[in-house]
Amino acid sequence: MCVFLDHPWNSCAFSATMERDFIKFHLGPNLWEAGYTPDKFNLMMLDHNRFDLPDWVDAVYRDPEAAKYVAGAAIHFYYNGPYGPELFDEVLAEFPDKFIMYTEASYVDGLDVIGFGNWWMGEMYMRDMLDDMTHSVTGWVDWNLALDMEGGPNWSYSHRVAPVHVDATRQEWYKNPVWHALGHLSKFIIPGSIHLGDMVGDADDHFKVGVFERPDFAITVVIMNESDEEHDVVLSDPFRGDATIHVPGRTWSSLVYY
Repeated sequence: MCVFLDHPWNSCAFSATMERDFIKFHLGPNLWEAGYTPDKFNLMMLDHNRFDLPDWVDAVYRDPEAAKYVAGAAIHFYYNGPYGPELFDEVLAEFPDKFIMYTEASYVDGLDVIGFGNWWMGEMYMRDMLDDMTHSVTGWVDWNLALDMEGGPNWSYSHRVAPVHVDATRQEWYKNPVWHALGHLSKFIIPGSIHLGDMVGDADDHFKVGVFERPDFAITVVIMNESDEEHDVVLSDPFRGDATIHVPGRTWSSLVYY
């Protein structure tokens, strides 16, 4: 048993092998006995940072008796270590019956906890969402969609930036750039969309493109430009021809066509 004194978070302190054994011998069998079988209920392992995923894959997915209870992995936004989003493609290529979902994201903007109007925070969210969803991640969830004017309430006093901050005294609420990043992708990449591809050609880390097919058979092209420079993007579709899209600096844009 691990005991953390003065630990600021509710935590089980599981290692990968401890969680494997808990799922294998206790949680999984009890869920199935209660009727929560894989066709009715999705159990996710880990629920922590990208950095930890290889250890959990080795411990849980490579143990057939544990893996049969687990539908996928829950990942957090905070610490990636040496791993890029390509790690998700590698895991899903080996274990195609599993999924990966981002289940928590939040940020503290230094001394300015709320960080009203800081566009780079929206860019940071947009960059991470595009990186993940173009590398096999099936969903992306923010931690707190609405918080108060101090970035709380939070019993551990870890106050955070939120998409919406509510001033209960004045009965007002305010949208941060993070709101627009989440809203933009939620509007154009609707549930059931399938990632088709990314940009082909010269680009740097400040420019990202993702192409998705939606369940209504529309094609969505999401373009993010974090640089101050303008760009022209040539969209080439073998069935519809070519189109040139002008992308101003410090923007994200989407094109939907059928």
